[in-house]
Amino acid sequence: MKALHLIALSSLFFFAATSAKSETVFHNDRNNSTIIELFTSQGCSSCPPAEKWLGNFKDDARLWKTVFPVAFHVDYWDYIGWKDLYAKPAFTQRQKQYKAEQALSSIYTPGFVVNGDEWRGWFGLFGDKTLPETRTQGELTVSFSDNGVKAKYQNDDLSKQQLTLNVAILATGIRTQVNSGENAGRLLPQDFTVLQLKSKNSFAGYWTMQLPDSSFPQNSRLALVAWINKEGSQRPLQVTGGWL
Repeated sequence: MKALHLIALSSLFFFAATSAKSETVFHNDRNNSTIIELFTSQGCSSCPPAEKWLGNFKDDARLWKTVFPVAFHVDYWDYIGWKDLYAKPAFTQRQKQYKAEQALSSIYTPGFVVNGDEWRGWFGLFGDKTLPETRTQGELTVSFSDNGVKAKYQNDDLSKQQLTLNVAILATGIRTQVNSGENAGRLLPQDFTVLQLKSKNSFAGYWTMQLPDSSFPQNSRLALVAWINKEGSQRPLQVTGGWL
């Protein structure tokens, strides 16, 4: 695999913490927000067009307002000749859990899940990729500083229920030269790629967590996306996030 230049996330967090704006706050109380999950792989020859489509949201006015794209790289194609640097078993398990919850018909890539439901609109014969109508609920506020996250979720209908906060760090602007496998010889652009995902439960609707140090591709731009779900279901209730 061609060497990739990686920089520790901790250095970014140090910069953010010591800059004039030491805390970044994300907030969402909209009822029409959409989280798009793409399950993909650098070893899948049919995935680059789906990733290109997802990457177009970089220039979409809805980004970080009502649309929140994330790309989970799965590891089950690594055996066919190219190991995806961004694939993790936990991301594969997330896709499998959607199938266990009957939100997915099968495990495949590229595969889209929109607000917890399988979405095949991207495969439409006539190019109509209109996202389905969705209704998120509650008010989610997330603050990020110095590698730490604090979050608060308010929803009177779900008070005193166990809820899960999920926090993903994404990288946009990745370029990977693939030297073997189905995409051999291609320079693959990737955006909204999940570098790490951490989850934590709470009965009170409040969370604090420390994100582990990690690495990110040089010249990429980082973002944070956070969402809430009920215990036993990965279906998002509310989502927020933005550029770091």
